[in-house]
Amino acid sequence: MSALGSPVKGEVSSADATAPGVTLLLYPAGSATAITLGATEFLTITDFWFNTTAALDVYLAASTDAAGKRIFKGSYEALGGIGMNLSVPITCPMGVTPVLIADGAGQVDLTLTGYITKA
Repeated sequence: MSALGSPVKGEVSSADATAPGVTLLLYPAGSATAITLGATEFLTITDFWFNTTAALDVYLAASTDAAGKRIFKGSYEALGGIGMNLSVPITCPMGVTPVLIADGAGQVDLTLTGYITKA
């Protein structure tokens, strides 16, 4: 099933998202079947929501939390979180599905929305 140009939802739920992190699962709009981002496809993120049960630093990153690869970082108290609608969408590197990384163990949930384009 191609999701090119169509809305997609990404999600991850983990009790321990410490490095190297947990890769998001991507779902086309209206589907419960995960898809894999193709090598020549880009994921563009338009919105995301984090929730955590422990006090954690949480990162959304393109493969690692290295310079130039961080999409978002937040520091949250226990039972904290954030939801953001991005006025300027963020496009991940070609063929890369983002990972959720936390600085310690504790339940972290992430949902994002966006769309997929092809190079």
